[in-house]
Amino acid sequence: LADEKPEQEEKMKQEYKAWFADVGSTREENYAPPRIVIGDRSEPVSDLSIQDWRVPNGAQGWGEGGTWKVTFTGEDTYSVAVRWSEPIGARDVDLRIGEQVVSGTLGEGETELLFSDVKVEKGDSDVSVAVSGKLNRESTVRFVSFRKN
Repeated sequence: LADEKPEQEEKMKQEYKAWFADVGSTREENYAPPRIVIGDRSEPVSDLSIQDWRVPNGAQGWGEGGTWKVTFTGEDTYSVAVRWSEPIGARDVDLRIGEQVVSGTLGEGETELLFSDVKVEKGDSDVSVAVSGKLNRESTVRFVSFRKN
């Protein structure tokens, strides 16, 4: 059909480009994934998985370097569980929520580290986890769960 009506094809391409430019200008980071909302009453536990990670350009996405883009609905206190799919040995773990860092130690043979009474501010924040020692795909954090206290 395009061979038979090249003018119509060109017109449709231009209309599509104009439409795409229009819908692509509705917000600052228009194609960025939405932030994950934490603290809504309808979701008492919010789980962040490695599938929700955002990694810097050039990063592979496994191991260190991923962050979760979140929005807290209010100033609250949470219990935060950091979980692995299998034991990764004794490790020091830092949980970063915005500028706040809380630290703990994962014991030998454990797959979960619980941080209690973590206070957060209302608004947008980045969440990340840093683990001591050499990391590989198997030692990557699998979930970070927030439960309001």
